[in-house]
Amino acid sequence: MYAGYFHEAHDPMREVVGGLSPALLDWKPGDQTNSIAVLIAHALDSERHGGRSWPVLQCPGDRDAAFAVASPRMSS
Repeated sequence: MYAGYFHEAHDPMREVVGGLSPALLDWKPGDQTNSIAVLIAHALDSERHGGRSWPVLQCPGDRDAAFAVASPRMSS
């Protein structure tokens, strides 16, 4: 049940960010804020690690890596 709620959010997230350029995905409104790319990565990482409190579903996490996300650059 828990995982289903996250999966229901995938399509709406794609609709919201699907047309954004890499520059917009990486834009941050300030130094102490996160980009859209980081927020999406964080949401998906939260889904993956959602069961971390359940011992049989534990998986390692890398908090620093989660906040170093940048959108992929398209080749010209």
